[in-house]
Amino acid sequence: MTDNPDSFESFLNQFEAKKTEFDNFPVNLLEQDGTIKRNGFRFDYSEFLVYEDGQCVFSTEEKNTIMAETHFTGVLKVAFDDENVSDFSVRTFAFTQISTNVDRIIWSKDLLNQDNSVIKGKHVPDVMSLFYKDGILSRVSIVIHDPNILLEFNL
Repeated sequence: MTDNPDSFESFLNQFEAKKTEFDNFPVNLLEQDGTIKRNGFRFDYSEFLVYEDGQCVFSTEEKNTIMAETHFTGVLKVAFDDENVSDFSVRTFAFTQISTNVDRIIWSKDLLNQDNSVIKGKHVPDVMSLFYKDGILSRVSIVIHDPNILLEFNL
């Protein structure tokens, strides 16, 4: 970021606009400030986008579903029914960590990379963010480090 005050003001305005786009959550990384309820979900999306280096490299507008269920151990198991996802990610995976941060609920396998698990497994998601509007799940984004891509699923 530059020292230009207009750039900083623009950044703050964009940050505030983004903060109000989705429901807000308290900052609670890795449940350090208390337990976060671990809920499964079904997300019926109609848009799937893939970003690499900030550029959209794939998009489709087909209706599909992400299914996620929590198990008694607190693990969230996630599965896709979308064949298009196979080109970019494994279609089933699990997360053990949960956090909340400003405008999202974050599921992760090693958020702070304490055991270097983000470098294990090609096409395996590392972090999944859930965005809600008025209590309704509206966007799911998934970060994959190998290769370095972002998957985004929207209503």
